[in-house]
Amino acid sequence: MDASSDGRAFLSTLGRDARIWNSSTGELIQEFRKDLGGEIYFLRGGNHIIAAEANSLGIWNISSGKRTRTMTTDWDAVQNVDLSPDGRYAVTGGGYPPDPKSEKKDGHGRYDLHIFRLPKEVWPKQTGSSRDRKSVV
Repeated sequence: MDASSDGRAFLSTLGRDARIWNSSTGELIQEFRKDLGGEIYFLRGGNHIIAAEANSLGIWNISSGKRTRTMTTDWDAVQNVDLSPDGRYAVTGGGYPPDPKSEKKDGHGRYDLHIFRLPKEVWPKQTGSSRDRKSVV
C-alpha cells in the first residue's frame, strides 16, 4: 500500500492487481489488472506508478492505465523497489537462497542489486527534501 505525495489518492494491491483510490471519497480511480508482481509505489511526479516485476521494473501511467516503460535486468532479481530521495533513480533488489539440488555446491545463493535511472518524464517537478516515501541510503 502507498499514498500519493499530495495525499489525495492511495494505492492498494490484491494478488497481482493494483487499484488507486480517491482518499476523500473512496472512489476507484484506476485499476491495473496486468499481473504487476512485487512491490508497487506512486512515483513522485504524480502521474505514474512503479512496480517490481520478476526480471523488470515497470512504469505505468495512472490516467491511461497503460505501461509506459519497462526496464529489465539479466535475470529474475526484481523483488523489491525503492526510490532515491530526488525521485530520479530506482533501486531494485532480490535473489534466491542456495539450491541444495544445484550442481554448484558452494552454499551461496544468487542475490542482485540494480540501480535504474528513471526517465525524465516521471521525475518530480521539484526535487528537494520533502518526504514522499522511505528513501534509499
